[in-house]
Amino acid sequence: MPRRPAYDHEQLIAAAYDVLRAHGPAGLSLRPIAARLGVSQPALFKRIGSKRALLMEMQRWAVGKTRLLIAALRGRELRDGLRWLFRVYARQARSPRELVNLVAFSALCLEDPRLRAQIELRDRLLTGAVAALLRRAEWPRAPATARAVVALLDGVPLRWAIQPRGSLERALLGALDVVLAARSTR
Repeated sequence: MPRRPAYDHEQLIAAAYDVLRAHGPAGLSLRPIAARLGVSQPALFKRIGSKRALLMEMQRWAVGKTRLLIAALRGRELRDGLRWLFRVYARQARSPRELVNLVAFSALCLEDPRLRAQIELRDRLLTGAVAALLRRAEWPRAPATARAVVALLDGVPLRWAIQPRGSLERALLGALDVVLAARSTR
C-alpha cells in the first residue's frame, strides 16, 4: 500500500505560491517547494510530474479560491462586499517585489492557452459576481461597472508596484471609493 504524502494539496499549492512570491516564476522549482514541505525533491516530482503540471494546479487552485470568494461575496451589501473583496486581494502581495513576481507569473500563464483559459475563467467568474452585486444594488450599467471594478484589481496593484506609496490595501480601497462615488455624482 503506497504511503500517503506528509502534506496535502492545499499545503503543496500554498508552498508553491510562497516560493513564487519570493522568487518569481524563474525561481519556481521543485527544490524550494520540497524544502518548504519537508519532503524530497524526487517525491514531490513523482506527485507533480512537471513544472507545467504544477502551474496548471496552481491556476486550478486559484479558480477554486475565486469560487470561494464569490460565494462569500453573495450575501454582502455592495460597498461592504466590494471593500471586503479588495482587502482580500490586497493580502496576496505584502510587498511590491512579491506583486511583481505574481504579475510575472500571470504573464507567463497568459502565453499558454490552457493556463490562459484558467485566468479567463477566473476573470469571468469574478466579473459576473461583481455585476450581480451591482445589479442587486440597482446600479446603472452594472456589467460595464463590474468590468471597471475588476480592472482596478489588476491595474491598481501594478501602479502600486511602480510607485509604492502607503499600503496596497489603501491604494485599492481608494480607487474603489472613487468608482463608488461616481454614482452619487450623476
